[in-house]
Amino acid sequence: MGEGTSELAALRVESGRVSSKTGDPARRLSNLRSESGFEVLEFAMVLPILALVALLLISFVRTLYYYINLTNVANDGARIAAVSSLTMPNGSPQLGSYLCSQFAALRNGQSAIGHGTVTVTYGTASKAVGDPVTVRIATTYHIFKFEKFLRLPSLTLNLAGASTMRLENPPAATGANYAASTDC
Repeated sequence: MGEGTSELAALRVESGRVSSKTGDPARRLSNLRSESGFEVLEFAMVLPILALVALLLISFVRTLYYYINLTNVANDGARIAAVSSLTMPNGSPQLGSYLCSQFAALRNGQSAIGHGTVTVTYGTASKAVGDPVTVRIATTYHIFKFEKFLRLPSLTLNLAGASTMRLENPPAATGANYAASTDC
């Protein structure tokens, strides 16, 4: 080959080591001191914190989802109670059993949601047109279920959805009286 190639080989031999890949030992030492691996190390240190933040965000969104759905079920119940309907949309004779079926659809096998209680209250004893009727659905929600994995107690939150409407049709006119508490 050429003269330049033999000079390069001579430089490598002169530095004390012959290496065709890295060159002289000083260059290899500077490569060892480089910061090229610290990004991976920093990411590995921050990853558990990012995962915890993501888990908390997902749990908050799920809690908000269940709260909104509980409020929607309570709103449906308050509307039915306000018009004093004798028949429920699913054919059930009682408002409490209808709302329990709606609540069961919300639970849909989710172990994070506990059993619920449906409470229907009228604002006054007269139950006249314009008086308030309130439907409240309460349950417990298990935010994290640690006992399966870490043997820690689960974090629970009491969730309740409530809705109040004014009576449009007095219960005495239809014979409907929903003032009761039902366990689901």
